[in-house]
Amino acid sequence: MRVGGKLVPNGYVAKPSSAWGTANTKRHFFEVDWNFIDGLTLRVDREAVFTGLPTPGFVPQVGDWFGFGARTGSGYEEISLDNITIVTDGVLGRSTASSPYFSSLETPPLGTAAMAFDGDVTSKWVAAAASGHIGASFPTSRTTRIYTLTSGGDLPARDPKNWSFETSVDGTNWISGGTATSQYFQTRNEQRAFVVPS
Repeated sequence: MRVGGKLVPNGYVAKPSSAWGTANTKRHFFEVDWNFIDGLTLRVDREAVFTGLPTPGFVPQVGDWFGFGARTGSGYEEISLDNITIVTDGVLGRSTASSPYFSSLETPPLGTAAMAFDGDVTSKWVAAAASGHIGASFPTSRTTRIYTLTSGGDLPARDPKNWSFETSVDGTNWISGGTATSQYFQTRNEQRAFVVPS
């Protein structure tokens, strides 16, 4: 990895234990977070590859750019990069949902609304219907910039394809955070990120 044109850490990044292996078509969720004081953090499928890596001498400037690249083990392999989200005007942090949770339908005990917000990619909400809604409470002091959805571990037919994302302070007046149509998940337990329009 390069930051400000310099290789860090020493030009080598260890492969996480969630290694993708040979001929694996699973999409992986990469998170890169840079903080002026705390340094650079890289996570793959929520597993930290490194945390707080110092980036001495790097001061972001107007005109800086992001570059993404990958290397394969042979000349005949293919790597795809997609669903890339870049946020440059603030510090992102995870918001933790809390009760009350609500949904139009759910399938207890293994598909409740609370499971959609528990941070565990192996649990899920199951509505057992062609459409439905789900929600939870979040800190009102935070602004939502990005949200993620994760496919279930079993039936692709249950994956969400079309949805709207909305927020409310009082539960009565709702603000649109954007819509998504004709979306798809390539693999099971795949996490994807979506930007909330400003």
